[in-house]
Amino acid sequence: MLARLAIKTPEAAARASRLKHVLPPRPLGTLSLLEARPDMDVVFCAHTGLEETNRLVWGPDFFGCIAFLVSSHIAWMHLNGRFWRRDTDDAEWWSNFLPYVGSVLFMASAIASFTLTTTGEPVNIAIVNTGTFLGAICFLLAAYVTLPAATTNESN
Repeated sequence: MLARLAIKTPEAAARASRLKHVLPPRPLGTLSLLEARPDMDVVFCAHTGLEETNRLVWGPDFFGCIAFLVSSHIAWMHLNGRFWRRDTDDAEWWSNFLPYVGSVLFMASAIASFTLTTTGEPVNIAIVNTGTFLGAICFLLAAYVTLPAATTNESN
């Protein structure tokens, strides 16, 4: 493995060769670790070498978020006929309102994910992750609201 690494990145291979207590990567890594040391009562596992990788698991796409916002706005205007109407007792209102809010949160994530030229870091990683998570929750709740009401089987 070090030989293959040395071909592509000699400095990384030199650094890896100095690491003493490291197992080679394997599929099902946790199980491989436990199989390698069955005599141990406690096993500590950590990673190394990922420090330079991007911390974004999913980087929001600005143009995709625009498409989400436009489609949410079209659905909202079709339902309401105007920009704002409040009818919290109506499931259809919620099924349009929640994706609209989710689209706004996705857009906030996309804007916060822009990389600063001065540091190479996203504008605000907390907004990226929180906006993405809460936006997804909004879409999940909107899907839940559209489910048909449960019926009881009275034929028994």
